[in-house]
Amino acid sequence: SNTDKFGGHVMIQGIGRVSGVQTQRMGQYNILARYPLHFHLAGESTQSFVKDSSFFRNYYRCITIHGSHGLLLTRN
Repeated sequence: SNTDKFGGHVMIQGIGRVSGVQTQRMGQYNILARYPLHFHLAGESTQSFVKDSSFFRNYYRCITIHGSHGLLLTRN
């Protein structure tokens, strides 16, 4: 909803592989931990990646990495 600035969010707590995805109107404005794409306490994430994707007109940030290490972000 553009009025409420309230959209969906994806929280990954393990292996996450995102490729060729486009997000729009995702995230929840000023609500902590409700970002369009959120790697949350996934630990060592060397098998995870976000590549060739686009993020625009979202309500709260973009890709958030919290307590996750070694994942690949490329060509976004």
